Amino acid sequence: MSAEDRRGGLQVRGVGHAYDEQMVLRDIDLDIADGEFVTFLGPSGCGKTTLLRVIAGFIEPTRGSVSIAGQDMTGVSSHQRPVNMVFQRPTLFPHLDVFENVAFGLRVDRPPKEEIADRVGWALDLVRMPGYERRRAVELSGGQMQRVALARALVKRPRVLLLDEPLSALDLKIRLEMEGELRRVHRETGATWVYVTHDQREALALSDRIAVFEHGRIDQLADPMTIYRRPSTPFAAGFVGNANVFPCEMHGKGDSSVARLADAEVPVGNADVNGPAWLVLRPESIRVEAMSADGVPATVRDVAFRGTGFAYRLEVSGLDDLLKAEVAAEEELPFELGSEVRVVWSREAAIVLPREE
Repeated sequence: MSAEDRRGGLQVRGVGHAYDEQMVLRDIDLDIADGEFVTFLGPSGCGKTTLLRVIAGFIEPTRGSVSIAGQDMTGVSSHQRPVNMVFQRPTLFPHLDVFENVAFGLRVDRPPKEEIADRVGWALDLVRMPGYERRRAVELSGGQMQRVALARALVKRPRVLLLDEPLSALDLKIRLEMEGELRRVHRETGATWVYVTHDQREALALSDRIAVFEHGRIDQLADPMTIYRRPSTPFAAGFVGNANVFPCEMHGKGDSSVARLADAEVPVGNADVNGPAWLVLRPESIRVEAMSADGVPATVRDVAFRGTGFAYRLEVSGLDDLLKAEVAAEEELPFELGSEVRVVWSREAAIVLPREE
């Protein structure tokens, strides 16, 4: 990230926050470039929404600071910051029509009527809702209401747009449509977007970078492909993509690396770890085959049809948790419950992370 990007974007320095003496944010440092789309991803209670509210100015952090475009926001109230926020549920005014809902924030600044009309028209065009100006909020669908809420946030042209799980209340079909719309609107506005979600599929689809949160800290910060293919911690591996994460013992290095996994020794890729380690295997990288000389013996304990394939849960001798595998649906039927099978994966599919004893 260049110095110019840092000056024009968002900086979080040493931010910590406590509720009733319980720390929910722990010394967060983060740089977001001007125009970047960064997603805070993590389970409920990990601190991602608290940090979003700190950036918005709704919460004064216990320690640390936030800067926007090089300006320290300490002591600056939320309505004076160059930010706006889209909430989980579209909080439209039911007694106002779409035009007045979008124009509400502008009227506080008292610009000329012509400017209000132009900017509301621009915002509604941006979210593809021209012609809806005189509709009441109660006459809109859930997806349309969220588009209006997005237009209301964008109409003041904030430097930073904050989005707190804006799609979670929508059904799957509308969420998928809105994901495409959010990507388009972000490209067209060029603003800095910070997005909060617990849905890893959303995060992977939308973001320039993802910050994976765990217990008030950023566990990993990287682009979506790196987060998915090269997680740096067991938590990031298990949360993003629901990977298998098992303790193992590594022997040898480089091309001769071998992992002792429960009662089996399995080859892995070019690992630079010796001794205690975590073996990470994505479910889609595992093949489930009939009994043969190759692979690790397993027993089918659960199988579910997922449309494009079958999701297996397999018992492997010596492992405390069931092994997850996802295989493409083919013409033949899946293995039945209780079937004795072998699980196989390529050396390159295995990710090895160091583990303390």
